[in-house]
Amino acid sequence: MKQAARDMKVTFGMTYVGDDADGTDVYGKMAQEIDEASKNSAVRALIVSIPEDDGNTVANAVQAASQAGTPIFGLERGYEVAQSLGLKSFIGMDDGLAGRDAALYFNSKLSQTGSKALFVRLDDTVNAPVYTNRLAGVRTGLAP
Repeated sequence: MKQAARDMKVTFGMTYVGDDADGTDVYGKMAQEIDEASKNSAVRALIVSIPEDDGNTVANAVQAASQAGTPIFGLERGYEVAQSLGLKSFIGMDDGLAGRDAALYFNSKLSQTGSKALFVRLDDTVNAPVYTNRLAGVRTGLAP
């Protein structure tokens, strides 16, 4: 992203807000950063990632900033809510469709060999909707 910003001759700023492991209220901090940036006249647009499991703290901040006239673009997380929050554009994927399409592809390849596939989630400590949505998509794609 930094290189793209240089190529487009725009100032790029990125904020790391911490993580749950260090006791940071990640979603509250993200919402605060979005709110402050949207009120800063030097900020002409925001690129945000909208987590699905934050109780709408970030989504509400994004919607308020969008309604106040700040152009907002989504990146990676938040596909499901991007349009309803007023985002100008979104770069990412629908995790359910991604899981389904992956399962359909693997099924088509595995049917030629008679083998079976197993979806393994590497991090059992994270209860993120992205995993749940992708796995639901995989199940849909594997259903007879």
